[in-house]
Amino acid sequence: MVSFGDVSELGGWDVVVFVFVIYIVFVMFLKKSEKNVRPDGEEEASNALPPMQKRDFTVEQLLPFDGVQNERILMAVCGKVFDVTKGSIFYGPEGAYGKLAGHDATRALAKMDLTLVKDTPDDLSDISDSDLNTAREWMQSFIYKYPVVGKLLAEGEKSTDYSDELASL
Repeated sequence: MVSFGDVSELGGWDVVVFVFVIYIVFVMFLKKSEKNVRPDGEEEASNALPPMQKRDFTVEQLLPFDGVQNERILMAVCGKVFDVTKGSIFYGPEGAYGKLAGHDATRALAKMDLTLVKDTPDDLSDISDSDLNTAREWMQSFIYKYPVVGKLLAEGEKSTDYSDELASL
């Protein structure tokens, strides 16, 4: 009878070493630490901030909540302000969408262009219906994922009294 080693030129130790190398590669590179990363790709809230008291923001008041000046990360979409701190891997200073943190992200998300983020109030009257629908879709996805902490105030608009209500999903 012909042995496997004669046909494949692999010995028993070769197979053992191969299986060991595959195991090491799996453990080191493919297996994610479950304590730091949730299944949806967001950072685990091991050092989570307490829920934020609901309040309204002007564009200027929103600016410090960029993950640098303040550890909490807020952003506005379609007039709603979201606490996206738990998504800091995306919206933090090093994240792909870090430029949106502390800003009204409506125009940037509507047009899918991060260079359109402004530090001043943004008049969206020139955005097409199609782009507004895109922004609304983003808002809907945020509503299911992040707490709404208030609304973005237009110039001259009065704040809502939330009476010590905490932001939650």
